[in-house]
Amino acid sequence: MEKALQIKNFNLWLGFNGQLTHILKDINIDVPYGKITGIVGASGSGKSMLLKSILHLFEGISRYRTDGQILVSKDGNQSINIISTASNILIENRKNHFGFVFQLSSEVLNPSQKISQQLVERLNLVNYQQNKLSWRCKEVLKLVGIENAELTLNKYPHQLSGGQLQRVLIALGIVHSPKILLIDEPTSALNSQLKVEILDLISTLRDTLNMTIILVSHNMELVSNYCDYLCVIHEGRIIEKGYCKNVIISPHHDITKELLGLSLADESRGERVASDGFILSLVDIEHGFTSSKGLISKQKQNVLNGFNLKIKKGEIIGLVGESGSGKSTIGKIIAGLLMADSGNVYYKNKQIDKLTKVEYLDYRSNVQIIFQDPLGSLSPHRTGRQVMKEALDVLNEKYDQILIENKLAEVSLDPSILEKTPKQMSGGQRQRLLIARALLSKPQLLVCDEILSSLDAIIKKQIIHMLKVISYENKIGILFISHDLETVKDISDRIIMMDS
Repeated sequence: MEKALQIKNFNLWLGFNGQLTHILKDINIDVPYGKITGIVGASGSGKSMLLKSILHLFEGISRYRTDGQILVSKDGNQSINIISTASNILIENRKNHFGFVFQLSSEVLNPSQKISQQLVERLNLVNYQQNKLSWRCKEVLKLVGIENAELTLNKYPHQLSGGQLQRVLIALGIVHSPKILLIDEPTSALNSQLKVEILDLISTLRDTLNMTIILVSHNMELVSNYCDYLCVIHEGRIIEKGYCKNVIISPHHDITKELLGLSLADESRGERVASDGFILSLVDIEHGFTSSKGLISKQKQNVLNGFNLKIKKGEIIGLVGESGSGKSTIGKIIAGLLMADSGNVYYKNKQIDKLTKVEYLDYRSNVQIIFQDPLGSLSPHRTGRQVMKEALDVLNEKYDQILIENKLAEVSLDPSILEKTPKQMSGGQRQRLLIARALLSKPQLLVCDEILSSLDAIIKKQIIHMLKVISYENKIGILFISHDLETVKDISDRIIMMDS
């Protein structure tokens, strides 16, 4: 079978703390023309770095070393080696031959530019005909399933939903008609329905545009329905590969089985006993958002209508609902980041709007929230040490290395994480660091808002077990917010279902 791309004996070393670390080890992959090749692995396995290596995207990394070959087929039998080619040829290759769909819209889309400007900017890189720019922008948005293309072109990124943003990212990746499309975790931040819609779209685009696609994901069970070939990566090595159906039906490696969810039975459940007292109560909470309708009139849409909730110390409550049901709004109201339009929030049986200044500070310290997107919650320039020190400064506590290392140990992180910036951490490490930061204040309630949505099955299992241990040992109440009912069942003592 003709190959669009070949990776032969590829190795990558990156510099951390003055030393080169072996990240990718003896990678060998053949990518056939016109097919979808999946690269699946747990958080930190090296899958995203492998994707970036194909385009030699090492800008901003001060020290790195590579060997082996990454061969791209061009013009029949002619191939170029990405590793050793001249920089001008490499840049031309990136612009014309490849498309890249990144994981996070916040890293790619300029918040101050309309979608039309960003698509035109991409087309200008390949010297697209100026008189056809507007037509091409509308056409590509229709290709990715955006119905009102003209309206969307005049919007800014913050005015689009998560599903629309993902479609725009795909449009940016294909607008210049690349031969090979590289896609990094396209569904990690989406609910279950949107995940299927986006993967259906990717499969349709492959057939319609006759593209070769390399799809990176942590969700093996989901992407296996769309891939022709599958490669499983673990600790920088390809441990299993082959036709997708063969890998799924007869997995050989234990890691592959875990990624498929065959070994996710949690034996740590046991009997959990919550405290008798309620740490927090919500009574008849109502909240809505006002949106503009036309130039003058405004319309208010209620998200919460008479919502009630009580959480005991040491209890884990699962809050489940689809996108837009109001579950994240509940989390923000509990954490004091939003004020309810009506109703009351009680902390230790006292209304929070009647707390003294000292009591309110105690409330904010004892109720901590952890958000879905770790990169959005961490400064890209601060190391793990600075993140933890800043949290102690807010608490008016002196820097305490022993305390910090103890909290890192609770979330199974090595102290070496303190020297890394978020970009140098895996997704699982970033989420664990946020949990460790929240634990510094010794909270009585943790609000976990979709914190597992972008993680693979193995890391999910580990963090679920870790949260249950933390809750049990420290008598911490947890409100676990998710759209994934199966995950919520694994961790919760009680489950509350929300509907829009």
